[in-house]
Amino acid sequence: MSKYIIIPIIFTSTIVYGDNQKFNEYAIFCEKMIVTLQSCTDEKSTFSHSSEFPIILYTVLNENPLKDFFKSQKGALYHIMLLAEIERLNHHKWFNLSSMKNHVNQIKSKNTLCNGIEDPSSAVSAKEKIINYVNNLNDNKSKNNLVSYNGWLKIENNTLVNERKEKIRLKGISTHGLQWYSKYANYDMMKSLKEELGINLFRIAMYTEENGYIYNKSLKNKVEEIVENAKKLDMYVIIDWHILSDGDPMIHKEEAKEFFREMSLKYKDYPNVIYEICNEPNGNVTWENNIKPYAEEVIKEIRENSKKSIIIVGTPTWSQEVDKPVKNKINDEQVMYALHFYSGTHTEWLRERVKEALKDIPIFVSEWGVSDASGNGGVYKEETIKWINFMKENNLSYAVWSLSDKNESSALLIPGPSENKIIDDNLSEAGKFIKSVIKD
Repeated sequence: MSKYIIIPIIFTSTIVYGDNQKFNEYAIFCEKMIVTLQSCTDEKSTFSHSSEFPIILYTVLNENPLKDFFKSQKGALYHIMLLAEIERLNHHKWFNLSSMKNHVNQIKSKNTLCNGIEDPSSAVSAKEKIINYVNNLNDNKSKNNLVSYNGWLKIENNTLVNERKEKIRLKGISTHGLQWYSKYANYDMMKSLKEELGINLFRIAMYTEENGYIYNKSLKNKVEEIVENAKKLDMYVIIDWHILSDGDPMIHKEEAKEFFREMSLKYKDYPNVIYEICNEPNGNVTWENNIKPYAEEVIKEIRENSKKSIIIVGTPTWSQEVDKPVKNKINDEQVMYALHFYSGTHTEWLRERVKEALKDIPIFVSEWGVSDASGNGGVYKEETIKWINFMKENNLSYAVWSLSDKNESSALLIPGPSENKIIDDNLSEAGKFIKSVIKD
């Protein structure tokens, strides 16, 4: 009996959303799949074309956990399609992974999963591996979001990629000032944020002024605690030198150099640690005279210990003038430039500025909120959704402001939450809205 391998290859306008690049990537992937399958068997393969619904075979073959055994077990070739489907579906927010697990459980009792298999033992082997793989997936997100999968991040073509050179987008939450709201930056809350919101990034806002680090060096202990929590949770973490009222990063340059020298030595082997070296330069501060010279000195300290770490540098006017570094970049291939926005204040005009700057520099949205720039003014849902879509389209990583119960519109928690985890009863209007849109 000949073995016929049925592979659905779907070419519809709905799968590519008018994106020619995505269509080309998909077409190349299908081509690779066909070549790989044909190289694995001498038997005839039948390739079925359909347009009933949009399916993207999402898994890259080289990273497929079945790659080793499907080459030796011809009868299991069918399962490359099943696994690819699981990966593809798990990538989309509208997919319910539980339903896929239920589907897999339904086929556990079957002796054969493939059409025309002469040796059912290969199907059984495939079945066990695919079931184990599905059951190990996180219910809220793909394993691909984890540090253990992505490792050290790099910048290629002005975007973040992982060690496999796959594009990655970090999505997370920022604390408010540790001197005020550090109690919420604990392991249980971080774990809950990861599970309930699907985040893979946690930003530590360590203020310099306003009774911050310059006056209270013990805040460093909290920073270290959070970094270790992030490591345990397989999440990325940003150590943020949060200048604000001090405006000019040069004011505390020597303290910054000392701090980042110590942090980069301590975490030189931590692929999950990212350094944000000046939060929001503002006031009578320019890129040429203040920010860049400061950044170059601090970056030098970090690079003495860590050559690989991503470093985020703030831009003028509270990190909105992302166009200023374009013609005067920092000479470091692992540097990104900060964009901060608040939906009620920063609208299409800033998105246009960012779009233009992205042609030349990598940008990281290390802080954004649903309110106006003051942190108040209500929740601007419509404009926030525009920003969410914009960041997705441009593969921009981000951290949402803020994990606090401060009495302001941008705070994610209601005053005095009763439990140390993310539940609807604890969330403010902003928190509930963010929870509904962050899993994009």
